[in-house]
Amino acid sequence: MKGEVTASELRVKTDVELLEKKKELERSMFMARSILVTSGEKKQDAMIRQMRKEIARILTIIRERELQQSLREPLL
Repeated sequence: MKGEVTASELRVKTDVELLEKKKELERSMFMARSILVTSGEKKQDAMIRQMRKEIARILTIIRERELQQSLREPLL
């Protein structure tokens, strides 16, 4: 997996692209956990931590967009 993706790089992506990236990371994290359990590779532990942080960034950006959208909608 390449280096850490910054929040500014993620903000230029659409919601659909962010959700696809999240699914991809979750699949990769599942595989890394499997490798960690079966072989005990410590390298996988660091990768899992990095993937969790990137998923959190993605979810944060999606939530920010939801909140911005709700502020733009008129109150009934």
